Amino acid sequence: MERKAAFVTAQRYLKNRIAAFVALPISSLDQIALTSQVREINQQAGATSPRPQDA
Repeated sequence: MERKAAFVTAQRYLKNRIAAFVALPISSLDQIALTSQVREINQQAGATSPRPQDA
């Protein structure tokens, strides 16, 4: 059951991240804003690495 729960959790994280990406107003964002938004999506729950600290 633990494996199934892990897959369900991973699926939920992936679904949420894809939904956030698809919802981006890509045509109205410049490259810097788009990059920033994509990085924020990358840091949502379920990310595989911790958010790097800004210097």
